[in-house]
Amino acid sequence: MNIFKKLILIFLSSSVMLISACSEVDSDQEVDFTGWDRAYMVYSYPFNGQQNVSVKTSISLMFTHVINDSYMDSHFNVLDKDGVEVPGSVTLQNGNDSGLIFTPDQALLAGETYTVEYSGITSEIGEVAEPRDIQFSTVGVSQDASSLPGGDSNQPDPYRFQVIREFPTDELPFMDFSVIHLTFNQIVDISTVSLDNGFTFTEPGQSQSVAGKLMVKDTYIIFDPEEDLKPGVEYTLSLKETIKSRSGLALEVGEYSSKVYLPNDSQPRSVLVQRIYGEPDVNISPLSGIDRNTVPVNSTLMGNVISYADADYHTELAFIPNYPDAVPFVIRRGSVVKGSKMPVDIGGKVPAGFDTGEIYLTLITDATGYMISNINTDDENAPKQVRMVLDVSMSAQDPRANGGLS
Repeated sequence: MNIFKKLILIFLSSSVMLISACSEVDSDQEVDFTGWDRAYMVYSYPFNGQQNVSVKTSISLMFTHVINDSYMDSHFNVLDKDGVEVPGSVTLQNGNDSGLIFTPDQALLAGETYTVEYSGITSEIGEVAEPRDIQFSTVGVSQDASSLPGGDSNQPDPYRFQVIREFPTDELPFMDFSVIHLTFNQIVDISTVSLDNGFTFTEPGQSQSVAGKLMVKDTYIIFDPEEDLKPGVEYTLSLKETIKSRSGLALEVGEYSSKVYLPNDSQPRSVLVQRIYGEPDVNISPLSGIDRNTVPVNSTLMGNVISYADADYHTELAFIPNYPDAVPFVIRRGSVVKGSKMPVDIGGKVPAGFDTGEIYLTLITDATGYMISNINTDDENAPKQVRMVLDVSMSAQDPRANGGLS
């Protein structure tokens, strides 16, 4: 049994080497902030506006300079949608005195919006400039009663079924290699949608969809064309009211009754081959404080365990001069990252008598992303960021372990 995971990741990069955050070489991760006369936040996880964040996440912030603050607990807060402070602890990152990490005492609630506030934090060169609130939402559908009509106006109405997010977003260029990711406010009834049955993606003059892979899972519908789209050709996405939520609501299609997409040309492309290799305590990420190139697993049957990756990724970059504000790139479906074996301990404590064997992470659609300007500061010298979406199947060499992973 494979485990379908939808991940939205944001990485910090100091150059056009888009996947440099995965490198095993520490030196290419360094950015020189010594000439800066003020300290800024340059990275956060989750980033502002991020959706589908794990309820078991920690919250990471990284700044340009070493944090020297004796009152971090009062200068850093995480609030729920009602403005109530989330209990937890804030500390300096492991091995990185420029980063903070907030660990909630308990898992966050599913389908809820949270706000990260930092104000008055001091660094080695003074107070951090331009503090910015960060809002993110957790994965899943909210079960909170205040999400019902008359509750929080920022929450989707549970008596309506509609698209609430799309990737690529409108501010990012839609490319000839783009994959369409739609997120709904309710779990989709998979029996009510298939290609050319509730969902069509057509070329001009055609009634049947272009060939491609349509996936429906939980609150997501994802379409990955079998071949790259034709630049400059208008494609039309049409959703029908026959698509139902699991609770029986008919889809309110809105603009998706006939939404037009005009793919941009990515040619000529360049290819970056990135070595992905992880091992314990050798290459610690300054962003998260954990080992780079790892696959952390936190499940009921296995506890908290880590698999260390070993693979090469081939990344195709669109022609960079044509995209100065957001450089698009793609990693092709079928790419596999192999990971080291993990112990299987029931509840994380009782040995099951076997391990996972090697772990395999397989891209089941093209992974697409963009290198963008730093969204946390207006300083043009700030490191770039990479935002990408991956649809991943994870499986274990020993099939007995797949249940534990899920």
